[in-house]
Amino acid sequence: MLLPYYVLLLVVVWVLNSSLSKKKSLSFFSFPFIFSGILLVLFAGLRSSEVGTDTNNYVGIYNNFSYYTDSIFEIESTIEIGYWILQKVALFFSSEYYALLIAIAFLSVFPMLYVLKKFSKNVTLSVFIYITIASYLVFFNAGRQGIAIGISSLSLIFLLKRNMIAYFMCIAFASLFHNTALIMLPFYFILNREVKLKNILIYLFLGGGSISFLGYLLSVFSTDVEARYAVYENRGATGGYLLALFFNLTTVILFNFRKRITKENLNRYDIYLNYSLFVSIIYLLVVFTGIDVNFMRLSNYFMLGYILIWPLVFEDVKYFKNHAIKLMFVLVHLLFYGIYLYKMSNLVPYSLNPNL
Repeated sequence: MLLPYYVLLLVVVWVLNSSLSKKKSLSFFSFPFIFSGILLVLFAGLRSSEVGTDTNNYVGIYNNFSYYTDSIFEIESTIEIGYWILQKVALFFSSEYYALLIAIAFLSVFPMLYVLKKFSKNVTLSVFIYITIASYLVFFNAGRQGIAIGISSLSLIFLLKRNMIAYFMCIAFASLFHNTALIMLPFYFILNREVKLKNILIYLFLGGGSISFLGYLLSVFSTDVEARYAVYENRGATGGYLLALFFNLTTVILFNFRKRITKENLNRYDIYLNYSLFVSIIYLLVVFTGIDVNFMRLSNYFMLGYILIWPLVFEDVKYFKNHAIKLMFVLVHLLFYGIYLYKMSNLVPYSLNPNL
């Protein structure tokens, strides 16, 4: 049953749109943003453990952890220390698993909303895309990685300020919840570059090489990460063709729109387009090399660019002044949302925690 997800989307978009239409600019701490964030957090946090493929695994770890009495720094596990600390904090409020799911949702949603509020030219549109492109849904399944993605989104602030130390510290903090966040470290030197066809070809070549030597590259970060992703490499699950087609088509469209972007917006557009390019490159490499589709999760670190770039398109590209084009854009994303919900990660039917 998809209805609860669409109702959530409708309510959040309506709250933000109606508030922003009355006032040109709102503080992040204003009621509409906080209320929308709380809705998104509670919808995820109060769900049943049956919603999301890995949710029961997280709940099982949490239930076992509630009986653990020794120091969390003595735990021998591949799970990152930040997540153990988060569980400790959640247990302070309740041993019921809703406390854990709310904590995961909070750290995944609010950093992303803050970044969207700070940088988007059309916050309502960006939040609409954030939900419908399923970036919001990542932590329903990959909880720790969802937190890392949310925290790493804050690194955009320091990327734009050219503050390398702060950028690295932000990514390092995100890696305390999932080590894969460390893949964002070298992108400080890439995402600010001007978008050129030559650069895109270089990225594809380097991306292909990194996939070929993925085990070695991951071991540079951590042997735990290498072992975890070796499971995916050896499992051999493939797919994701429709997702790859969707993101690569949209990236080609966005690349062609670049010449229509005003000089005022072009620098930001290039940064967001670079993010979007790496979403497409990851999907392409997974499809054409046949490695496990779970590597596609890495694309979620770059989805922020896709979310932020469309408001610039709506502002500068004349086609998007046409209401029919706007309606088509909305319908395509609503369709994507429905297909994703129906096909991915055991998200439907949505149900509430029966212990509430």
